[in-house]
Amino acid sequence: MSTSQQRPFPQYRPEIRIEASQEATERDVMIEAYITQAGRTVLFRRYNGNRWAKKDTPPHNWGEKMTWEEDLPHSDRIVIDGVTYVHYYDNLTNVACGIVD
Repeated sequence: MSTSQQRPFPQYRPEIRIEASQEATERDVMIEAYITQAGRTVLFRRYNGNRWAKKDTPPHNWGEKMTWEEDLPHSDRIVIDGVTYVHYYDNLTNVACGIVD
């Protein structure tokens, strides 16, 4: 796995799991989650496979580019087994914000 990003919560280890009934493709989604020892999610990061929800030929969805690398050229990328995943969005939980119920 290669990545160009710094770990946002160094005190938590990232949990990366790829669960698929078949081999991963660039049309899949990958989730990176930072989880406390108690099992609470602190940060949830979504990465789109480079071709997730993209058409193979023009016209492309809503005039968008053909790949997520083209749509989000400055986003972080993770490459797993040759499949490129492009960072799409983050969700911070109440635990990350110091609001614990």
